[in-house]
Amino acid sequence: MTTIRHSVEATVSRMVLRTLRERAQLAGLPQARSDAPRALAALLDQTITEQVSLDQLQRQAQQAIEAGIGCLVVPLEQAELWVDATAGSGLRIGVATHTREQAEQALRLGVTEIELIVPQTVIGDAEHLETWLGEMLPRSYDPKPVLKLNLTACDHHQILLRACAQAATHDLDLVTVPAGLVADVRRTINSAMGIKVAAVDNLAQARGLLSNGCTRLGTSIAPDLLAAAQLK
Repeated sequence: MTTIRHSVEATVSRMVLRTLRERAQLAGLPQARSDAPRALAALLDQTITEQVSLDQLQRQAQQAIEAGIGCLVVPLEQAELWVDATAGSGLRIGVATHTREQAEQALRLGVTEIELIVPQTVIGDAEHLETWLGEMLPRSYDPKPVLKLNLTACDHHQILLRACAQAATHDLDLVTVPAGLVADVRRTINSAMGIKVAAVDNLAQARGLLSNGCTRLGTSIAPDLLAAAQLK
């Protein structure tokens, strides 16, 4: 039964990633179709960097739901409030974590996406990274969360590509990398793994990244990106 369940989960995961890639292609079209803004919204990780009041939280959550945002990346301290505010909407809640304890705490609160921040000192040593991954990856959860590996602390091209290839051997869904390396990373990792770029700040950049193989866009200005997409 476990083998069957894992097979089903793997098939669903491939279907989700394929859908994300199709949406990425749609959102990245030079001549945007009428549904392109909605496709773009589904690929956005809207980052909420600070804790907000309950009224602000509920208002922002509703706006994100109405816009069709894919994921809100929120402070761990308010994760449970965001989960409650978006329950049943299909909007995913994510957090960025530095320790396994933080990741497992977030999962217990109902978070469905975890971004593991890899220290620069770890990325540069393959053996060290392997040990770190073994220690950091959260225990089995049902349903399985989306796991992202943030490698943006690395500023060395070849080391980062090696780390991406290494990450592909683990049960990870996406790697977060610098914008300039998306095309190279896409050629390095398997097609089932997604690529995220953080701090996307304009529509032209977003579309360029999507055309290079990016499948997730981290941004703190999701409403501005979507407004610009409506006008194109």
